[in-house]
Amino acid sequence: MKFKPVKTFKKRKKKILKNFVKPVTKSDLLGLYQKLGIKAGDIVFVHSALSTFGKVDGGPQVIIDTLLETVEEEGTLLFPGFNLTKSMADTMAYYAAGEAYDYQDSTPTTGIICRVFKQEYDPCISIHPTHSVLAKGKLAQVFTSEHHLADSSFGKGTPLYKLLSHNAKIIGLGSSFGRLTFVHVIEDVVNNFPINVYKDQSYKVRLIDNEGNTIQKTFVAHCPQNSRIDHLIKGSYIRRKFWNTLRQRKQLKTHKVNQARSWAINARDLYNLQEELAQEKITIYTEPKGIFKKITYKFLGLLDELNS
Repeated sequence: MKFKPVKTFKKRKKKILKNFVKPVTKSDLLGLYQKLGIKAGDIVFVHSALSTFGKVDGGPQVIIDTLLETVEEEGTLLFPGFNLTKSMADTMAYYAAGEAYDYQDSTPTTGIICRVFKQEYDPCISIHPTHSVLAKGKLAQVFTSEHHLADSSFGKGTPLYKLLSHNAKIIGLGSSFGRLTFVHVIEDVVNNFPINVYKDQSYKVRLIDNEGNTIQKTFVAHCPQNSRIDHLIKGSYIRRKFWNTLRQRKQLKTHKVNQARSWAINARDLYNLQEELAQEKITIYTEPKGIFKKITYKFLGLLDELNS
């Protein structure tokens, strides 16, 4: 739960951005993608937070349109179509106890841009009860067609895993660097991951496939963690470690439009970094050692929260 003063500050900040900062234009967006290194033929997985930009002329549609214009017909655009209520485990339990999961009827909980992309752009959709992926472009079917056949949620055969073999880029448009769902891929790939990230409980969920048939799959869900990279306050230490290392290696590109900071990385660069850190028992769940560092990074995390 967020502190009330933090929630109040963020609401006022968004109102100021919307009413007093110049609107973001199509030209601004095309310039942003150029700064992030996005070009024709690219495969791009997009995290986004529309509200951080303030007012955008053309709304979510112009962001999607300009991305499609940038990658052109030879490129592929992917968005998280994730359907999560509270947690992965809660969502799995809901579907395990109820009706079959129909990917066509689900609504992404990953923001307005993702919802518009699903509703208005006729994307290919991977079948997964919590981490469905939306794709449009040359390789859309390649990325989405096997998700429900894979043995895990993020490993071989899944859309996120395929980012590795296709030299894909991951970008965050005004989105926190902690919203990197791709960081879970390594957990489903390596046999000696430093910690157990999944609950012992499994969930049998019925899925409706592309032909309208009902199939049953067994899934596992992440354990609740005290600290994780996507926790704005508790994940501050590991988030900054990833960010600073990639920046030092010149593998991270950033650019600001209004007050929204956007970023771009290559999926392979991030995976390689995770492999290196795992050898040192450092994962996206790692917290700093020592009370002084813990206090410092929680303070920095609070600043991240205020700026998100």
